[in-house]
Amino acid sequence: MKARNYMPALHEGNKILPSDILDDRLPPVGNVYFAKKTADADYSYFFNKYNYVNDRGQNSVQNTITAAIALLQNYDTLILCPGNWDEADVVSLDDLKGVKILGYNNGMTWGEGSTCWRQMSAIHTNNILEMSDNKSIEIAGINFICTTADKEAIKFDGFNFATHIHHCRFTGNTGGSDLMAYGINAAGSYGPDLYVHNCMFDRVKTTAIIPGHQRNVIEYNVFIVGANCKGIVLIGNTTASFNVIQHNTFLGNIGASSYGIYSAVSTIGNFLIVNNILCGFHADRAIVVAQNGDTNCANNYINHASSGAITVANPSA
Repeated sequence: MKARNYMPALHEGNKILPSDILDDRLPPVGNVYFAKKTADADYSYFFNKYNYVNDRGQNSVQNTITAAIALLQNYDTLILCPGNWDEADVVSLDDLKGVKILGYNNGMTWGEGSTCWRQMSAIHTNNILEMSDNKSIEIAGINFICTTADKEAIKFDGFNFATHIHHCRFTGNTGGSDLMAYGINAAGSYGPDLYVHNCMFDRVKTTAIIPGHQRNVIEYNVFIVGANCKGIVLIGNTTASFNVIQHNTFLGNIGASSYGIYSAVSTIGNFLIVNNILCGFHADRAIVVAQNGDTNCANNYINHASSGAITVANPSA
């Protein structure tokens, strides 16, 4: 017997369609999974109540992120409970749509009560999460931490459409060293409609965000940009990209080669770069965009940098 949708009926013209008829017309709600550490005695009442076998014959509560993600199907939700999650290897999310991965971090903290997904060099030396050929994925409330140099928190491959990442923290500085190579890296993917907001990128070694190819929106984030690091790097796009970078705060390192918003390619497409705050960058390194598309830079506040801090090869009026 099919599970009924949570609506008794829907009008279509003069007809009233019962929800059983609509099951094949509406997207499924999906199942909810929880990742909870075996030794964690908290929330016992909650999990005793909600740890059940779902309609696929699977337990709703898993003890590793790897095991939980392996069970996900389209439109499922995975909730990562507070704690330090040290997976045995890189975790892959492939060929899914409408999936949500939610933690308990608020995007600006790394401490008790948060969800920390860590790449620990003592366990494995690969990336944290790799995504390939997904659509409409949401990731929120997770603190990604790298302890091995040149590794990536979230790496895109293949085709990834409409990824929504928010209220996460990407910690590249552990033990006083900048170790995470990339926070979000979509350079190797056709990844339009990437939306990143309300995240913190803390001393990511190479680049905090490399957005995808078009229609990206990056707003209301905080970037702590270490020495020889870059906040956002714009890659080659079509001239009809229509990307927005707005209302972000960049804290740079004036004594070294750190960049706020940077591009060295000849064509990055249409970008609106407005209302950002950039502090502590050396001359000509706050916003550096060399391109021949249309780039609108306006109302960006720059402090502790020379008057040549904004360099745009072909700015539009």
